[in-house]
Amino acid sequence: MVSILDKLLTAKAEQILFQSTKHGDITAGNIRSMAAQMEEHISTEQLRTYVYARSAAVWCAAYLASALKNCNIVLLPQCGADYLKMVGVQSSDLISDAVDEAISPDWSGIQPDANIDSDVTQDPNLIFFTSGSSGTPKEIFKPVSLIESEARIWQNSFAGNCDHIAGTVSHQHVYGMIFRIALPILSGAIGEDEMALSWEALMHSVTDKTLVVSSPAHLTRLPEPSSVAENRPAFILSSGGPLSPEASFETRDVIGVQPIEIFGSTETGGVAWRQRKTADEAWTPIEGAELSIGNDGELLVQSPFIEDKSSMKMGDRVDFQADGRFRLLGRMDRIVKVEGKRVSLPRVEEVILSHPMIEECAVLMTSMEGRERLSALVVLNDEGKSELGKLRSFKFSRYLRRHFVEMLEPAEFPKRIRFVPSIPVNSQSKRVLGNLKELFECVRILDVLKSAEVSADRFSAHLTFEILDDLPWFQGHFKDNPVLPGLSQTHMAVRLAEEIWSVEPANMNVSRMKFQKVLVPGDVVDLKIEYKPDTQKIVFAFSRGEDKISSGTVG
Repeated sequence: MVSILDKLLTAKAEQILFQSTKHGDITAGNIRSMAAQMEEHISTEQLRTYVYARSAAVWCAAYLASALKNCNIVLLPQCGADYLKMVGVQSSDLISDAVDEAISPDWSGIQPDANIDSDVTQDPNLIFFTSGSSGTPKEIFKPVSLIESEARIWQNSFAGNCDHIAGTVSHQHVYGMIFRIALPILSGAIGEDEMALSWEALMHSVTDKTLVVSSPAHLTRLPEPSSVAENRPAFILSSGGPLSPEASFETRDVIGVQPIEIFGSTETGGVAWRQRKTADEAWTPIEGAELSIGNDGELLVQSPFIEDKSSMKMGDRVDFQADGRFRLLGRMDRIVKVEGKRVSLPRVEEVILSHPMIEECAVLMTSMEGRERLSALVVLNDEGKSELGKLRSFKFSRYLRRHFVEMLEPAEFPKRIRFVPSIPVNSQSKRVLGNLKELFECVRILDVLKSAEVSADRFSAHLTFEILDDLPWFQGHFKDNPVLPGLSQTHMAVRLAEEIWSVEPANMNVSRMKFQKVLVPGDVVDLKIEYKPDTQKIVFAFSRGEDKISSGTVG
């Protein structure tokens, strides 16, 4: 059976594998030429190569060069200096097109083809770093043959209906690797070389035979219907985390395609899929996967995509139907003890999400003054954000407590609620517990300003406060004549909008910026902030008496 390695070694030099907005068509011969460049920098004594590539073609060249040197390949989910230090990787030992000191291809020197040793029979291991929910990197070994087996299942499913693959996810994890690397190479479909950073950019390349590889994080940030191209894709995939019914059906309405959701993990690969007709659509096991239920109600899986053929526990409670499909009932590891009572975090989240003003939530245990407390991050819809602005955080939390009093027992109600514009996920669209906890420790701008007077209505707020000499933004601006920087004023306005309405701008583009006078310690200023929900823009203006200080728009 033809493998990825076979294709990279033997495909005709002129066969197009990927297309790039930067480099045009990228052929099999181009990739072999890149691999020849990289091979020179890989020692025969190395057992591993570390790879982080934005370009799918660069990743393929790194894979080929590593296979030629009999090295396993470690895929890093990110390449920041702190992360590289945490996992013990020197920049000079990394193959990457995103790090200056790393081994990187010279695009100007890439040839139409290269003569390289094709007598390679090794099935390399891919080593993924996955953090799960803890944030601590953990190595997962997978032979490339297992990735290929899963890709072939989907190749058969899409046969004849897909000749182009684009995505908004990285190929540096299992899901992206299967669909943005393995599937195009094995099927002959042309892949986009880099992931799209926005739906607007992605939709320009879409045809009616495009497979879009996406995630819940991107499917909750859909473009305006007016910006969507006339051609709709053939398929949209979503994996890496739960996709809400609302996001699934909105995707159908905006893009014209109901997403196919894939359930699984880095260890197991894909386990099941569904394409919703109803909000509570059951999951169908993927071909070849044998699913069962343990004595404690936990999902067990045997799969051709797992090297160990024994049953693997998934950590999810399930309920099977007579037709072999199943519904998820929540994570086994999300049961905590609060005041001696067992509390199901998924149940609390389900109750909170039943409120008509709440779009998303995450319930977790946090530490406060040495005590573990049940806490919740809550994302509101526009109606909820408006009410939050009028009632403010404390009163709105009390309102929610009264609303849920008949649905949650006292031990189940979160003692701390933090209203946030969105719940953060990592590069694999997973919630990392450490990142969620950090949101409860962030210093509030309103606390920094201390005596600020705030009045707010529906997305319009007026604040009056004194510029205190101990504000952190004075550091470095300037010792003898401190001045509040204009960038700090913009930052204050955006963060205050977040605290008042739990909103964030559509992006960090700034426009109509004016800085007319300086602010110094002792000044008493008025700040007016408006949030435009239809465009997600934040408009602000600082003034001091009759003097206009600064103004602008973010988003």
